[in-house]
Amino acid sequence: MADYSAQNAGVPWLAARNGPAEVTGFFEIVGKFKFYEFQVLSILAGGNKVAAEIRIDIEVPGGARIRDEEMHLWTFDEQGKVTRFRHFLDTHKHMKAVGVA
Repeated sequence: MADYSAQNAGVPWLAARNGPAEVTGFFEIVGKFKFYEFQVLSILAGGNKVAAEIRIDIEVPGGARIRDEEMHLWTFDEQGKVTRFRHFLDTHKHMKAVGVA
């Protein structure tokens, strides 16, 4: 079973979201980040999934800076619409950034 500790700890940009209205909330939060780097290192695809390996260097609201490599995993339906997004990252870094670790 996956550990959703960052979600449970209240890291706002890692909260579970469903549907277009809630996804918009994610981008409202991320729009407040200061991006120093957001680089796609590689993209892998197979079946109905696409994975992107990402390098980030961001400053989040409150001033904490996070440097990390992440994996973004997208799942699509037959019409090409996103049905699921998973975000693999160092949750401890994100929890530290909001003061819960």
